[in-house]
Amino acid sequence: MDARITVQFAQHYVGEILSDYSSGAIPQDVELFAHTQAVRKENFALRQYADAMRIYRDLVVNGVIPNEEDWHKSRTAGGETVDWQLM
Repeated sequence: MDARITVQFAQHYVGEILSDYSSGAIPQDVELFAHTQAVRKENFALRQYADAMRIYRDLVVNGVIPNEEDWHKSRTAGGETVDWQLM
């Protein structure tokens, strides 16, 4: 999935949680959990987007071809995955 679309989706989801809470559609304890999860997913998406932009800049501006091993190491080092199906 395109990193920018993932960020936009996550930001929209955070907005939906806040909107549902302010309208009284969901209880406070559920809202707190949902908001926390949504913000975590938004932050994860923003990190992925920043990584994609860094790789693009390195390639286009600096002419540096990305090392796939470094990319795989950074993916496993973070240890966080996002399952958008659960949203």
